[in-house]
Amino acid sequence: MKIRFLATTISGVLVLSLAGCGSQPTPSAEGGGYLQGAVEHYQQVPDNLEQAARDGETAVLDDPTNTNGYVALANTFLHLRQPMVAAWELKTATNLKPHDSMLWNDLGMLYWSVGQSKLANAAWRQAVKQNAGNWMAWDGLAKVAMSQAHWSLATADLDQSLLVGGSQGPTLDFLGQEAMSLGDWQSAATYFQDTIQTTPQWWQGYYDLARVDLHWGEINLAESNLHAALNVYPGSGKSWLLLQSLPQPVAANGN
Repeated sequence: MKIRFLATTISGVLVLSLAGCGSQPTPSAEGGGYLQGAVEHYQQVPDNLEQAARDGETAVLDDPTNTNGYVALANTFLHLRQPMVAAWELKTATNLKPHDSMLWNDLGMLYWSVGQSKLANAAWRQAVKQNAGNWMAWDGLAKVAMSQAHWSLATADLDQSLLVGGSQGPTLDFLGQEAMSLGDWQSAATYFQDTIQTTPQWWQGYYDLARVDLHWGEINLAESNLHAALNVYPGSGKSWLLLQSLPQPVAANGN
C-alpha cells in the first residue's frame, strides 16, 4: 500500500503513548488516533501526583537501575505538566536499557509533544536502529520529515511503517483531515477509505468519510458510514450527533 502524500506542513501530536517496555498501543475509542493517553499504557493516574513523584524519586534513589521506576516517574511528571522533566526521566530509562526500541519511541513522542523535533528525530532513529520493525517510530520519523517539508522522505518512512506491519489508520485519517481542511475532498475521501481498510474496527474513518459524503450531498452514504461507525463503537458521541443532524427526507404530500 503506497502513501499518496499531501504537500502541506503537518504539525501536532498524533501519538503519545508512553507505552513503556514493549507494549503496543491500540486506537482509542473516542479520540484521535492512539491518544488514550500515556497512563493507559503504563499505570493509572496517582491520586496525589506530588506524592507519587516523591515516592518515585525515592524508589530510583534506592535502586538506580530500576528502569520501570524511571518510566513511572516520567508518567507522573507528564501528568504534572512537566514534560521536559518527564523526558529526562525517560532518557535515563533509555540509558539503562539502550536496546529497548519502545523506550526510544516513547522518548521521541515526548520530545515531539514539546516541539523538540531534532531530539524527537534522534530518539526515533535510535528506535528503528534497535528494532526496524517498530512501525510507530517510522511514523514519528515521517512526522518530522513532514514538518520540514521533506515529502519524499516522509513518504518513504510511512511506506516503511506499512511494510513492517503497522496499522496506519490514525496517520491516514490525519492526512485526510489535512486534505479536507485544504478543500481537497477527493484526496480526503481516499485517505479516509484507506483508514477504514487499514483499521476497520476504528470508528473515526467511517465518521470522517461521512463528513465528506455530506459535503458532496450524499446523505444516504453519510448515514451508512455513521451507522458503520456506531456499529464498531456505539459510544461515539460525534457519530450520534452527526447522525441526528442529517437532513430528514421530506414526507410525501398526500393531497
